[in-house]
Amino acid sequence: MKKMILAVAFFSALPAFAANEVKVLAPPKKPLVEAPKPKEDRVFDKRFLVVMGLLASAKTADVITTRQSLDRGNTEINSAYRTGHPSSARLAGMNVAYFAGEVGMACLLKRYGRGHWWSKIWMVEPALQSAQHVQFAIHNSQL
Repeated sequence: MKKMILAVAFFSALPAFAANEVKVLAPPKKPLVEAPKPKEDRVFDKRFLVVMGLLASAKTADVITTRQSLDRGNTEINSAYRTGHPSSARLAGMNVAYFAGEVGMACLLKRYGRGHWWSKIWMVEPALQSAQHVQFAIHNSQL
């Protein structure tokens, strides 16, 4: 009987000793899910490169047909060239300078026009200039 009392006392005191040694672990914290960042519009996206590529090809076609027309004896009536027979370097240089200005202005309008009414205006000038240069190239080839 003495052993039984001793065993009951031992087993009844065991949870008290065990409670001091057991550490309660908090459930593992889940990593915070970051809110998705708003998609930032890039300036040099596919649409920008296509529009500027069309403008560059239209300007190139205009310069090539202008040079061919000048070689056949026609004259250039654009007063920006100062003479009726500009050199190939002058034709190319002035068109590259204008193209760089058009690309720069389109970049500025697209970059700083986000959220404003002028955010889509960057496409208007290159589209109109592309149509005009294609028209000039067709006219030059018919001379």
